[in-house]
Amino acid sequence: TIDSEFEIGNIKRIEDIYKDEWRDLVKDTIDVLDEHKKIVLARKRLVMFDKNINIPYILQKASQGEHNSYLFVLESQDSIFFSQTPEQLMEVNNGILSTKAVAGTIKRTHQDEVDKENIQAFLNDDKNLNEHRFVVESILNDIAPYVRDITFNETPQILTNDHLYHLYTKIKGQLENDSYIGLLDNLHPTPALGGYPKAEAIEYIEQNEFGTRGLYGAPVGYI
Repeated sequence: TIDSEFEIGNIKRIEDIYKDEWRDLVKDTIDVLDEHKKIVLARKRLVMFDKNINIPYILQKASQGEHNSYLFVLESQDSIFFSQTPEQLMEVNNGILSTKAVAGTIKRTHQDEVDKENIQAFLNDDKNLNEHRFVVESILNDIAPYVRDITFNETPQILTNDHLYHLYTKIKGQLENDSYIGLLDNLHPTPALGGYPKAEAIEYIEQNEFGTRGLYGAPVGYI
């Protein structure tokens, strides 16, 4: 247990970077979309505390919640990047590629009857199902040159986290060879982070989004 004296402290300031420009960009982006397109925009928020941020405390608190998420920390000189995500870009074990399409999200209320009704509606919601389908189709296309004997569940399943429910599809296949760096490059980013069609969405983001995303959504793992 981490002592309470190491708690995170109080927030001194919150500022959304490029707030007005962001709103204009969202409006402009909606105008170029149709039911066959998806663009995922990212924005920055500055949060300042009245004392130094204690990373172990944050990690402990994070690990107590979203048990179906991946939690990691990267430290470089004076900068620290940490993330908690339900998405697994890829895993390779004994020549078998495993990946997940995670897209489509609703809140979890922790009220059993309410959540049960919400999940049922969620599984039949065209908007979320279409968003999920974009990601599944993109991943299947991206891995096709590198993998054979691909299997996946035809109907999305529910991934349960502490505060959210996600639609997800497990995808597996046999790697054609032992090298998968090209596959990794082909997969990232999935439409869950970029959009669909992927090349078109990425080009739009690069031309219109404010500033670099840095490590946001970047592949992190062991090779």
